[in-house]
Amino acid sequence: MIEPRESAGIAVVTGASSGIGEAAALQLSAAGFHLVLIARRRNRLEKLQLKITESGRPADIICSD
Repeated sequence: MIEPRESAGIAVVTGASSGIGEAAALQLSAAGFHLVLIARRRNRLEKLQLKITESGRPADIICSD
């Protein structure tokens, strides 16, 4: 478990659209990281980005193969 902090820095998460990548992104977001989410499936990235930003945390997405 990652300890929450006000601002923990930036975390880049590959494979963020599902599975372990998505779970890691949610944990890192809860811990205060600004996220850069990378995956192939734009629609899933956008859903995850919305979920994170609605909780008040920043997240950017990059759709890449």
